[in-house]
Amino acid sequence: MVNACRLYLKVTMLSEILDAEGNFIQQWAMNGTQQRATVLEYPFQPRPPPHAWKLWRDALHATYLDKYRDAHRAPLHRPIGPPSPTPTAMIPWPPLVPTTGNY
Repeated sequence: MVNACRLYLKVTMLSEILDAEGNFIQQWAMNGTQQRATVLEYPFQPRPPPHAWKLWRDALHATYLDKYRDAHRAPLHRPIGPPSPTPTAMIPWPPLVPTTGNY
């Protein structure tokens, strides 16, 4: 049921349902009131029933949210913050295998 809600919202990563500052989960994502606009193709998922949205919210609270529930704001217990100025694709990652000798 939780995955049905995620598919209905068309989200893959937590950052897709956060506010711009990376501190709060947006209300539309908590309640499933709209689907996210995306260029990615997701399988068709009809709107899940109300009890599925309760499971979705409970899972978000248990995994990411501050212990104090607020009806209008959903603060993360560890905010991810704003986007990094350096795209991760630009970070020089070390090779996983030796670049010299036999392996």
